Amino acid sequence: MSAFIRNLAMAKQAEKKAGLRTSHLVVLVAASTLFSACAGINWPPAQPLNRGIQIRREPQASTMTLPSLDSTSSEPVLAAILRAAETRAPAVLAAAARTKSGQDGFDLARSEYWGEISLFVRDTQFANKRVIVPLSPPINIGSLPFDDNVVDVGLSGRLNLDLSGRIGANTRKAGWSRDATAFLEKNTRLTVLHAAATFYRDLQRIDGLETALEQQRRSLAAQVNIAIESVKLGRLAEVEQHRLEAALARVQGDLATLKSRRVAAKANLEAILAGPQIPQIPRPGVLPPIFAPSIELVADRPDLQAALAQLYAAGEAEEVALSRYKPELFLEGRLEHLAGADVQGNTIGQVSIGLEMPLFSGGRRAALLGIARSKRREALEELHRLEETARADYFTAQALNDSARTRYLAAKTGSEAAEKTAVSQRERFKIGRLSAADLVDTEAALARARGELSIAKVDVLAAVDLMHLTVGLEPMSYPSTQKKEVRP
Repeated sequence: MSAFIRNLAMAKQAEKKAGLRTSHLVVLVAASTLFSACAGINWPPAQPLNRGIQIRREPQASTMTLPSLDSTSSEPVLAAILRAAETRAPAVLAAAARTKSGQDGFDLARSEYWGEISLFVRDTQFANKRVIVPLSPPINIGSLPFDDNVVDVGLSGRLNLDLSGRIGANTRKAGWSRDATAFLEKNTRLTVLHAAATFYRDLQRIDGLETALEQQRRSLAAQVNIAIESVKLGRLAEVEQHRLEAALARVQGDLATLKSRRVAAKANLEAILAGPQIPQIPRPGVLPPIFAPSIELVADRPDLQAALAQLYAAGEAEEVALSRYKPELFLEGRLEHLAGADVQGNTIGQVSIGLEMPLFSGGRRAALLGIARSKRREALEELHRLEETARADYFTAQALNDSARTRYLAAKTGSEAAEKTAVSQRERFKIGRLSAADLVDTEAALARARGELSIAKVDVLAAVDLMHLTVGLEPMSYPSTQKKEVRP
């Protein structure tokens, strides 16, 4: 550093002899460049924001990769969708970025414990020559360095000793905020997984209804052909044929409606996955055992954990506001070298300890404390609201599980009865002992029974997933989901 000052002073002296004056700005820029190069500062540049709105016209050409057949999941297609959702969903990736920001915020707050050291360079021009270094005894007037241009370079540092407790409270607040963002990331992940499972179940319901309606359409088409032949033979009135044809047209319209519902559900699922095409959705398999977790496990929900962390962060924010009423104790140090353009200077150092006591702020500290206390009260009430909501969710999911299984058993019995009735009624229509209107009603009843059975089975699976959500678990088809408590 001293060599740099001497070289700079010699250059200035040479310029003075030549009748030139060096610009202050040039000196400072040159010094900053030199010190930056010596320190090895090479931070990566900020990424340019060169992006507009991008709406895909078609799904991506790639199809999702399915897990191996020996997967631990009972539904490998859904397992693949859930795996893709947690790794590709923009909501999950955004939540992960917020968690990283929370960690950076904690590191920022904690860094105040270590103080700050700065490098400075100043080039000062005076109207008249003056002593460029502080005086200290013994004083020899003849040897004092006088100059009208002073270059000052050195290091300065400040360390807050946290007498008020502000840094500690602020660090604890940042730590709780970091934990809250981590729990919110987990909650976002759970929300995305269960949303993907919900759209998957919607597609299964649509498949079940389409299958039932397609069977009804084929049956009605066959009965229309029989009716046409019967009309030709005079065994059936033509109006009966028209009734069957009208019923067939209605079923075809219902199938078209289901097709639009399928497109919507598939588009929503692809939006969660950010693009890849959805593979063929299989029919639901064997129903799982009853999942009946204890209500105590509701406390594991990440949204509740996040709300609790936010309450603690609000409490520490109040401590930060209170610390503004207390004195601040700090330690400062300075090491600098001063030199003139015509004379050599000296290196001096100093250390000081200081105490700052706030006296008047125009009501700012009181306002900040009032805001902090209001936010703490808000966080407490929000936690209470979520606790009550979680309790209601638990009992609602429990009731839906019981009712879904009851509906499934009833739908299964009704479907078996409708199958037997349809077989009998078709035979009666063939021999002319049943009207077309009655046959249409029979076929419609059979289609409803088949559709209700398919939907009831999917509803059981959806109800189990809902029970998982109430205790903070992934959907049951997620490969690593561990059942916490199962009632046989």
